[in-house]
Amino acid sequence: MELTIGDRATLKAAGKVVPVADIAVHASKKWIKENLRLVDPEKHLKYRVILSTGSEELTDIFFRDPEKCGLPMTPPLRWDTTP
Repeated sequence: MELTIGDRATLKAAGKVVPVADIAVHASKKWIKENLRLVDPEKHLKYRVILSTGSEELTDIFFRDPEKCGLPMTPPLRWDTTP
């Protein structure tokens, strides 16, 4: 089987490279191991990561001054709803 992981991501933040592909593959392997008991994530899958750089308008949101943007508080560190 092949798992394709594709989307946009912030590949660099504050001048540092973020290992997004490694993080995505690691998280996928962990999820598969915990949820698909008959699938060995190391033996049964190949991983293909296709990531594009996020748009400048979206990637810089974490570095904006909330007061200049008219926000009452700092933006969240992530936009998903996972607890």
